[in-house]
Amino acid sequence: MCFPLCAALHFCARGGLSSTFGHAVIRSSSSDPDTLEAPAEGSSGFDDAVAGLGVKISTRRGLPLVMSVGQNDVVYVVLSGVLNLTSELSDDRHVIACTFYAGDVISARSIAGLPNERLLVAQNGEVVRLRKSVFNELLAGSPAHAQAYEQRMQRRVIRDEVHNVVVGSLTGDEKIASYLIEAGQMLGTTINNSVDIPLPLSRGEIANYLALNPDTLSRLLRRLDVTHIVTFVGRHRAIVDNWQALLARSPIAETLLRAYTR
Repeated sequence: MCFPLCAALHFCARGGLSSTFGHAVIRSSSSDPDTLEAPAEGSSGFDDAVAGLGVKISTRRGLPLVMSVGQNDVVYVVLSGVLNLTSELSDDRHVIACTFYAGDVISARSIAGLPNERLLVAQNGEVVRLRKSVFNELLAGSPAHAQAYEQRMQRRVIRDEVHNVVVGSLTGDEKIASYLIEAGQMLGTTINNSVDIPLPLSRGEIANYLALNPDTLSRLLRRLDVTHIVTFVGRHRAIVDNWQALLARSPIAETLLRAYTR
């Protein structure tokens, strides 16, 4: 499950939480763009500014990323790919505490501090790593970059809260649909009226992320496959042939569209 504390530890101390969201990448026809918040001015230059001060690292699935180098805490900005924050609660209890997508900012002070935490690459990509002190100087010297950072942390808090609703309140079928909407928004590509979605998580990891039994997950995926709404190609790709029908399977579809943006 994904804990709001992951992002809220840092963000809430810096100014609270807004109820508005960024523009949806894949939006249903019933979405109202007038209710969505435009990205912060200067946000497009945030990644470039960070990259100029840090080190770009190519990431590969399974690679662990350290949260400190020597005595210095570090900050990661995800440029592409997917990262998971995992925790080993006991020998037989492992959880995915948070999932990070392109645009997310990660530091030791903005995650929950669960037992045996590890930051692992789930999908190949690229991150920028820089010292926390250098990152703080960047924010202090540029109101535009500080605003872009606050918006990114705001979106993370909102995503964590939405994910807790998915895990704690939805049925198994609704959880699967909600996860595919999330992945489609953050990773999907629209091709000929279908949405092609890479699935960076293994089936076991998806079950963990959604708090489902692996056998239950397999049964629900087979049931969804025969509806012809989604076609699964192997274990790491899904093609949504009817996006509107997928949205109809989640009672919080409109919220997911607003919360998961890139």
